[in-house]
Amino acid sequence: MSARRASAGPLTRLFRSRKGAPQQRRRRRAELIGRDVAGMPFRSSPSSRLLPVALVGTLIAALCLAALRVDLIRQRYELAEAMNTEKQLIDQKRLLTAQARRLRDPARLARMAAERGFVRPERLIDIEPLDVAAGPRP
Repeated sequence: MSARRASAGPLTRLFRSRKGAPQQRRRRRAELIGRDVAGMPFRSSPSSRLLPVALVGTLIAALCLAALRVDLIRQRYELAEAMNTEKQLIDQKRLLTAQARRLRDPARLARMAAERGFVRPERLIDIEPLDVAAGPRP
């Protein structure tokens, strides 16, 4: 009989009765005979269901973090560009203010008036301001 056991194939070893475990396997196989297993619900452990959800959540969090970093870098570039533009505008304002003060200089205006033939007025005529909102006077 030992020679027969040695020549037995893997299926024969599977159904050998040793300490009850193969008999349970035989009983389970017997229960599945004649049943349609295609319609049976797939049962998995809670940990195997949780793993894909955790991986998808981690992937979404990583993508959000990457998007935030890209947006932060873009905003830093925009801020640097805005600061350069502000500096240029401040310099331009400074130059325009200096030019306006130079053009309004009273000595320069007096010299230009003398070149064009303007003279100081001999008398001043004071005109009363009209009150337009009051309407015509009777």
